[in-house]
This record gives sequence, structure tokens and C-alpha cells, in this order.
Amino acid sequence: MALAPNLAPARKQFRKPIRSMDPRLTTARILRAWFWLGMGFALFGTVWALVPHEQTLVPPSRLLEWLRDQSELLRIILANDKTDHAVGFAMLMGWFCQLYESGPRRARVMVALLVLAAAIEIMQGFTTWRTAELGDWFAGAVGIGIGWAASSPRTPNVLRWLLPRPA
Repeated sequence: MALAPNLAPARKQFRKPIRSMDPRLTTARILRAWFWLGMGFALFGTVWALVPHEQTLVPPSRLLEWLRDQSELLRIILANDKTDHAVGFAMLMGWFCQLYESGPRRARVMVALLVLAAAIEIMQGFTTWRTAELGDWFAGAVGIGIGWAASSPRTPNVLRWLLPRPA
């Protein structure tokens, strides 16, 4: 019976929390996850830009077909490859602008995305089913500018809503 009181302090020694609730560590995890999720989006977009048109991942939609039939302008916008480039790069720039709020860091993201847009166009030139066009790169650059302009402080920073509040 004398052993039971001596074992209790030893058992407490080995109990450690599985996850730390330290806000700094939680914030670091969220920021890291945000970054890698954005990198995953960039990788997905790169692969999407290189697959043949017959093997796209999303089948044709009746809604898109209906929208194209409603207006000549909508048909031009929805069927235009340049729109895809601009929207995709605007979303990527907006995603990373949530993470990097300072001007110099955003400028580095902008340069990295411009290089990615150029790399996609170069890789498309090596395929037999896609063509490399300077206009696509320019559309991506316009999208990057729109993504930067539409980010905080002009619009809310969504990432801040996910971060823990200081106590």
C-alpha cells in the first residue's frame, strides 16, 4: 500500500497536452496552413492550365451554357481564356495578400506570380494541345494587379478572422 502514493506524482510527470493552446503556436500553424493551401492552389492552377481541354476536371455546366446563351457579352467573357488567367491570378494574389500585408512582401509575391504566369506560358508552348501566348501572361499580370488592389486595407483581411485573439 505504500507504493500507491509514490506512483501518483510520477504519473503526472508524463502527462503532457497533445496540442498546445499557446496563441502564438496556434497562429503560426494557421499562417503556415494558409501559405501551403495557397501553394496548393497555385499548383492546382498550374496543372489545370496544362491539361488538354478534352480532359478537364469539371464537365460542361448547363448553367454556364445558359449564361452564354443569354448575352453576347457574357458568352465572350465566359468563353475567353484571358478571363480564366486574370481571375485565377487575381485570386492567388488576393490569397497571399491576406498573409503578407507589407508592401515589400507583396511585391515579392507579385514577382513570384508573374514568374509563375510566364512559366505556365512557356510550359504550354511545349505541349501539343496548348499554345503559349503573351496575351495570357498579360491577362495574368492584370489579374495580379486586381488581386493586389482588391486586398486589405481596402477590403477586410479574412485571415485575421481565423487567428486567435490575444487574451
